[in-house]
Amino acid sequence: CNISVEKRTNGGRRNSDVNVVATPRLSNTMGPMDTWVPFARIMLLPSKSACQFGPGKASDGLPVTQRPWQLASEVAEFQSLDIGVYPLPDNPWAAGKGGFKTIQYMAVGVPVVASRVGVNCEIIEPNENGFLAATDDDWARHLSTLLEDAALRRRIGEAGRQTVEQRYSTAVHAPRLAACLHSLHA
Repeated sequence: CNISVEKRTNGGRRNSDVNVVATPRLSNTMGPMDTWVPFARIMLLPSKSACQFGPGKASDGLPVTQRPWQLASEVAEFQSLDIGVYPLPDNPWAAGKGGFKTIQYMAVGVPVVASRVGVNCEIIEPNENGFLAATDDDWARHLSTLLEDAALRRRIGEAGRQTVEQRYSTAVHAPRLAACLHSLHA
């Protein structure tokens, strides 16, 4: 389940198109969003598994609407975001995850804020190509900073994209795989 948060001004008029995507653990991991992202709404993009939030109001008090997730539009959905959020609990299951969501955000040039858990700590270089958060204060500080600074979102997003190109792309790994397979054949 992906969640998109759109920032609003006090009068309810759109201030800027700022979208944040997260897993359904958003409220459990980051605390009540309405205390640090005022005038926002949540857009759910449900995957095959059920979301913890339903239409109406999320447990953190923000308005909720839903759009269906579709494989054909997944890349475009990621590209339309301004901030990718990847909150995870600090437990062995989360520590064993591969960081694919973090890499997906970075691959399309979206700045990411992720839990300081597992491989996220290897993928993200804090304040360079993304942000790591361990506490509610971390989440609030990083997201508020990104929500208010479009130039920073662009810079971090571009650095994240470069990270994927340099460390995780097929252009990097295809020659390595080919060399490995060639050495097995020789």
